[in-house]
Amino acid sequence: MTLPARTSASIEPKLVGHSGYLARLAAFRAEALLGEQLPPQRSMRDVAVLCVLEGSRLSQADLGTMLSINRTVMISVIDALEADDLVQRERDPADRRCYALAIRADGLRELATLRRAVDSVEATLLAGLGPRERRRLIELLRQVQPTPASDLPTELTNQACFLLGPAAQFLRARSVQTLREHGLAPRCVRLLLALEADQPCTQEQLARSLTLAAPSIVGDLDELHGNDLILRERNPADRRAYVLRLSPSGQRYLADALAAEHAGQRTLEHELGRAEVHELNSLLTEIASGRPLL
Repeated sequence: MTLPARTSASIEPKLVGHSGYLARLAAFRAEALLGEQLPPQRSMRDVAVLCVLEGSRLSQADLGTMLSINRTVMISVIDALEADDLVQRERDPADRRCYALAIRADGLRELATLRRAVDSVEATLLAGLGPRERRRLIELLRQVQPTPASDLPTELTNQACFLLGPAAQFLRARSVQTLREHGLAPRCVRLLLALEADQPCTQEQLARSLTLAAPSIVGDLDELHGNDLILRERNPADRRAYVLRLSPSGQRYLADALAAEHAGQRTLEHELGRAEVHELNSLLTEIASGRPLL
């Protein structure tokens, strides 16, 4: 589930203090801005791969681990870069049965071009922050990464454009784990939260608020209805259609989910410090909304 390519996002009031949610919105904005500046076939993930390979040859598995990219996605990323003659697979001198990845001359030239685009996006993304806020954002994002920042090239760990994606991924994984520990399904929570804000609404209206195609949520809505979490009622304006509402069970389910999310946020505050998390949330909110800090 992703937001469309836009440069700012509205923030759900009930999640305004949740770092994982805010990191996702900020990452969506960074991704949208990158999509406007990078060549159509390129992404920040490609930039990161080329940047790492500029410094050393690595196996595909080691590169995926370093950048927190799963094996299936990494295969497609490397295949595309290899097809464009930007990287090549070479026999690993330490183990002739394996291959190491190396950047090619065209890859170095492409990386130089991509760096200029990323620098431009970084300036736009952080335009509302002063020098101190920018430094603090980088410092705080480094603390919520799936891979220790010390294992990555400094160039990447100094870029919010890069750090936001893994930070959102890391915090999202923690949130999913917390919800599942309470017997809650993350995808259901998102639908119920959107429905609570929009009810009563049609399936099409709910899908639009989630920036999804209406047919893509039919199965989830059927499941929610089957579990008595939502109500389907005839639309008074069109008796052929239905409107959706939260059921009493759905309201309790959503309340439990938000309580679990709050507990996860308190854990993060214990780890990083309450003041630090508040500062991170303020910076992420600015980036996500595109409005300068007051």
